[in-house]
Amino acid sequence: MLSFTTQYVRIEHMFYFALLISAIFTIGYYHPDEHYQIIEFAEMKLGHISPMDLPWEYQAGIRPMLQPFICYLSFKFLSFFGITDPYQLSLFLRLLTAFYAAVVVSSFVKNTQYLINPGLLLIYKLLSYFIWFIPFLSTRFSSETWAGLSFVLALTFFIMKPDSIKNFVIGCILLSLSFQFRYQSAFLILGFLAWSIFINKIRWERVMLMCLVFLVITGWTLMIDRWFYGYYQLTFWNYFSVNIIQDVASQFGTSPWYKILQYSIFAPTWPIGLLITLSVIILILMDYKSVFLWCLIPFVAVHMFIAHKELRFLFPIAWLIPVIIILAYQKLQQINIRFIYIIKSRKAIQNLCAVMLSIVIMINVLALAIAINKPAGTGNKFITKHIQKKHRYQKIKLLYTSGNNPYAPWPFLKENFYSNKNVSTKKIFSAFDIQHNIPSKDTILMVCISRKELRHFIQDSKLSKGKVLIEQQAPPAWSQEFLKCYGNTIDKNLVLLRIIRG
Repeated sequence: MLSFTTQYVRIEHMFYFALLISAIFTIGYYHPDEHYQIIEFAEMKLGHISPMDLPWEYQAGIRPMLQPFICYLSFKFLSFFGITDPYQLSLFLRLLTAFYAAVVVSSFVKNTQYLINPGLLLIYKLLSYFIWFIPFLSTRFSSETWAGLSFVLALTFFIMKPDSIKNFVIGCILLSLSFQFRYQSAFLILGFLAWSIFINKIRWERVMLMCLVFLVITGWTLMIDRWFYGYYQLTFWNYFSVNIIQDVASQFGTSPWYKILQYSIFAPTWPIGLLITLSVIILILMDYKSVFLWCLIPFVAVHMFIAHKELRFLFPIAWLIPVIIILAYQKLQQINIRFIYIIKSRKAIQNLCAVMLSIVIMINVLALAIAINKPAGTGNKFITKHIQKKHRYQKIKLLYTSGNNPYAPWPFLKENFYSNKNVSTKKIFSAFDIQHNIPSKDTILMVCISRKELRHFIQDSKLSKGKVLIEQQAPPAWSQEFLKCYGNTIDKNLVLLRIIRG
């Protein structure tokens, strides 16, 4: 059995399996932009909704349409086979992203192995495939994920055969696509370009070729933007003008510069985040010529000084983290030979390091298990999918408290894609409103609330005639205590209640 596993089941295969699990179970979207500015845009072009139902970014002409175009083609292809269920369509998008990530990550690991000491190669692979946030991010059909994957694949082609003009052109195309998926990746690209000029001493003819490829790809995506908007749009300039010059992005909240550092340390869980931060510092001090460092530093620095900050802004660099950690450790090995000798020669220190490593591994394994099995966001699409699957042919009256309508999680945005004609919704303010909203006998009465409201809501419900049952909850109950341990708030996660008439 062991020989079979060694021969046929490799680490890469386990990574592919983790991607499959993540694609299936991480239902919904991490951030509204992942849905409203991609899927809803594609739905508009398919003729299913009106442009007036789209978010303000469409009217402002600030969103590139390359990714909605991929979504549009995907839905057209699936409709040919009669697949129109929104949950199956969104699953396909996650599977498509997972396939892209499988190609990108495995290729990047394979072509950067020469940088890694043979004794650390296994650890490098484990980090690249199984740092807990990588399989989750690798299945998001979001601009952050596709921009990050395209950039990493571009680096792979530049590394693979550095003298090959073919690989160089492909790499330039991928850099340009990374920019078109998400304009902020320009700072990753500029960092790579600066490294190419000042450290790698690239010939100026190749710099000009890179610019030429960028213009060609920009011209192609300009035609896609025109097709979606109906007229020519310089969306990258519109984006800069609206969000930077007019500072519209700051209306969605501002944070101090060190918020990015807080994200870097605490979002991956602080032991892993601290390891990542220390690795970057070590490379800055000991290997400032590293191409990965030159890509990462401008990207992070710019986001520090942009007023509006979100954790997802850092997602495009997630796939560079493993190689940075290993390269930093190798530098420590080379310089601190005496320190390494002390650790190996003293049993107490050795045992302490083993315990600390075991704790980090346990944290990562549990986080990975939760991340690839937990619905994305607050679980609103997990709830709506349950309703459609279990009560497909039944009428539902769904009551909800403020901000907890799973069919309209954002009151200022209209969500058409997941709508269900058998479900009518109404906002209530407390459990006492249930008795005033009893539907006819052929209609099922349900209530959607947040987890923080659950205990008081059930207590208040007992005062009215009827029995309250928990129909579904997101995330699954088994993961909730673990989420608390990782500093995740579960108060906003949704709970679906079913009201049984007395």
